[in-house]
Amino acid sequence: MIEPALLPGHVCFWPEPDETGPGGGWCYDGTGYAEAPCEWWDKLDGVQRNRPTDCQPG
Repeated sequence: MIEPALLPGHVCFWPEPDETGPGGGWCYDGTGYAEAPCEWWDKLDGVQRNRPTDCQPG
């Protein structure tokens, strides 16, 4: 089985450095908008392929 982090076109987020942490990573495949699972809400709430027009630098 291929791990999602190794699949081309995926962006993966991990709770701890060096791609580690409880529960593993959460991967986005680059298609449309995706809500992050509950355990990621304190880090990010969703990702989107296109930059929204009202997006400002953090």
